[in-house]
Amino acid sequence: MCPVYPAGLAAYIREISVRQGMGRLEKIVVATFAIVFTGCIYVAWVISQPTESPRPFDPVKWEQSVLLDTSNDPGCFRGGMALDLIDRKTLSGKTGHEVAYLLGTPQNSSSGPWLYPVGQCGFFWGHYDLKVTFGADGRVKHADITDSI
Repeated sequence: MCPVYPAGLAAYIREISVRQGMGRLEKIVVATFAIVFTGCIYVAWVISQPTESPRPFDPVKWEQSVLLDTSNDPGCFRGGMALDLIDRKTLSGKTGHEVAYLLGTPQNSSSGPWLYPVGQCGFFWGHYDLKVTFGADGRVKHADITDSI
């Protein structure tokens, strides 16, 4: 795993690199560190992304897959459809009633963003949700895939 460094590390590296008399070995060490650190950040980002590709939303398949979330190894049963809803901005501007009609009423519909389980869609089989956030006007402000809580 990549080590965690203080926020001022970039400034420290710049200070070292502009300092008079910095030897060739020091420059190689700093460059190597920067490359390794950047690579670690990239790998962490790739691993955190859902592995599913968008596929057309199908309300029948969405409803039929409700019980898959309770199984031990459900797979990414709604992930592709959730990505399609996000990519096409299908939910943007809809009211809570319209979202509930399309996707069903989530268990947490009483407060906060609505969460719809989409399955194990990540590199390490983490469970993910479609998170639907409403604005003050009661309409969908944002929809995204997020790690399950």
